[in-house]
Amino acid sequence: MDYFITLEIELMNEDAASIMATISRYVIAKNIENDEKHPLNILEKMLFDIKDSLIGSKEYTMEELELIKAKFEFAREYADKVIEAAEKED
Repeated sequence: MDYFITLEIELMNEDAASIMATISRYVIAKNIENDEKHPLNILEKMLFDIKDSLIGSKEYTMEELELIKAKFEFAREYADKVIEAAEKED
């Protein structure tokens, strides 16, 4: 596997972990971690699945990694907006 691809995967795993930690802190604080239908819990599961696939045996191209990176960026923005909107309601 190409060094730069390996490095990019490592950075993406860290980014995904950061997003998942933000979601986890919020859902635990709001006591919604057991609500499988809550959008943030669904998003966290999706992120986990993508992150898990990155460390699998599939070899990715930089183009494929860029698409996954865009998903992570969307997930971060979405989670931030959902949390922000919920905080305004409280």
